[in-house]
Amino acid sequence: MDSVMFLSETGRRLQAYVYLKRLILYTINEEKKAYFCMMAGQLWEQEGVFGAAAIQYREGLACTTTDSSVLYYLNNNLGYCLIKEGNFAEAEGYCNNAITIEPARHNAHKNLGLVLEGLGSYLEAAKCYLVASQLCPQDTRSHL
Repeated sequence: MDSVMFLSETGRRLQAYVYLKRLILYTINEEKKAYFCMMAGQLWEQEGVFGAAAIQYREGLACTTTDSSVLYYLNNNLGYCLIKEGNFAEAEGYCNNAITIEPARHNAHKNLGLVLEGLGSYLEAAKCYLVASQLCPQDTRSHL
């Protein structure tokens, strides 16, 4: 994974992605495959290609994993990608899944706020932003 991180940090995300896709293709361990899919999705997100990132997160969710952190990020990040594409209704379920998996993480609460705002449920969105800002006051993205 050091190679992927190095390639990503030196601006070679496409090369990092190709390396990860090979790992995904040849890995039979479902836990590792889910993790590699998560990383591949993050690379696409960094490039602003949310549709491609969503594909990777969905692929990761299709794997069998018990790693709560990986499951959280696959759900939360897929929710965020769907938000960026304006698909608020579908994103809501993934954000709620992420909150169920790790309720103390603020980002899924913020993303659920974005979903609810996008759906016109402003009071419920404000409540989500409030929870997110209480969980992580230093992240000003969730402050009203």
